[in-house]
Amino acid sequence: MFYDRSGNLIGDEMPDGVIGYARDRMGRPTPTDAGEVLLLTLKARTGLTRINNRAFRRTMSYFYSVRGWLEASPSDFPKIVSTITALRERWQSHDKERLYMKGWCWSDEPINWTRYLFYGADVTEEGLTLLCDTIHEIALLKVEISGYFHARGEDGENIIIYKVDNDVLTEERVSARGSA
Repeated sequence: MFYDRSGNLIGDEMPDGVIGYARDRMGRPTPTDAGEVLLLTLKARTGLTRINNRAFRRTMSYFYSVRGWLEASPSDFPKIVSTITALRERWQSHDKERLYMKGWCWSDEPINWTRYLFYGADVTEEGLTLLCDTIHEIALLKVEISGYFHARGEDGENIIIYKVDNDVLTEERVSARGSA
């Protein structure tokens, strides 16, 4: 096993090579090999390789149903729409990201004093990362946003709640059996 200076697992030797790990912006380990297999327990003393259920589901394209919204002031709304439109353009040559960016929608006409941007799509873990990255890009505009997004795993067991308050995104992972 290979560790970085902080003690995080960054790689492990397997019979057919080395599986490398990176950390996403939330600090979670992500595989760097093309297989997208997250092996949490790679080799036991018996020499067998164990793959937990989460790793198996990742290889089988585990999906989340995501729905939620962002709230913005009418004066900030055009900047946010412009950013989402630019991100859609940026991802045009990437099939999955282009598809997931289509989940954003909004009304062109204001209804009273708050503007809303909605998101809804069935996405993989990559789509969740893209959602967080999009919210981060919007927060970089220095506009005041708040919002709520709910992601429910296809088996109903994994729930992720994203809250945006005062331009800060928080993530809470919950299991159908209680907090994760």
